[in-house]
Amino acid sequence: MQLIERINKFSRTYTVLFVFVFIVISVSVYSIFYILTADPTQQVILPGFAAVFSVWQIFMSAVTVWVMSKTKVFDINDFKFKGLGRGLLLAWFCNFLSIATFVMLLMQLPENSLTTPNLLYIAALILHTLCIAIYEETLIRGFALKQLLKKMGSTKKGIVSACFVSSVFFGVAHITNLIKGDSLMQVVPQIFSTTAMGLFFAALFLRTKTLWVPILVHMLVNLSSYIINALVSYDVLEQIAQSSTNMASNIVNRMLLTVVFLIAGLILLRKINPDESANANT
Repeated sequence: MQLIERINKFSRTYTVLFVFVFIVISVSVYSIFYILTADPTQQVILPGFAAVFSVWQIFMSAVTVWVMSKTKVFDINDFKFKGLGRGLLLAWFCNFLSIATFVMLLMQLPENSLTTPNLLYIAALILHTLCIAIYEETLIRGFALKQLLKKMGSTKKGIVSACFVSSVFFGVAHITNLIKGDSLMQVVPQIFSTTAMGLFFAALFLRTKTLWVPILVHMLVNLSSYIINALVSYDVLEQIAQSSTNMASNIVNRMLLTVVFLIAGLILLRKINPDESANANT
């Protein structure tokens, strides 16, 4: 009990530092588990790994919710399904981009490289991307953003500042993709685009007052690039990844996504009233 009181006091006094430290600890534990259970030389997500890792992500989500409750930012209403349909329509352009991304990946495939879809593999990937989204949205939007709103206030300036800081945390956390074997040239552009994407997800959460909207949109974004693993062989994926043309197009696409999501996030934030953010923070 005394330890929890000390954590509460620290979180109130050094909110940004506390959020940063908790994210670093969470992501570090997440990464260590990845190292112990996966082969970093494999660019594909194996079905067995996807299932085991999904259980781990749910466990980390539960730990995050526990910390949220102890630091008084947990609200059961954040996990309600009311308004889910309207929220997904609000994110229409992001959902469209996810579908377009999948189509573009198919267009990059060599001729006759598609294999018979493995339905069990596809189911494992859907579960995996859903659990990733639940963990990351609970950690960043459910915990980090609400902690920052407590510190920075529910004024318009405070809302925008909290959204930007939480989004930077979200973007920088993707540096751990280096562990998976991604190159620095792949990860750096991803940090920029995921930071902008984080701003959009934060605005979605504050507009809809439910984490399920950013969770499902986030899941679709990940699934649009992961699902290709179940449709082609590893050799084909490696060939595409090693292509210098693909590397250059990845950088250009990431920079375009950065601009698009920044604009979309700021547009959504413009329509958020300070009192709406205060309600999301209670």
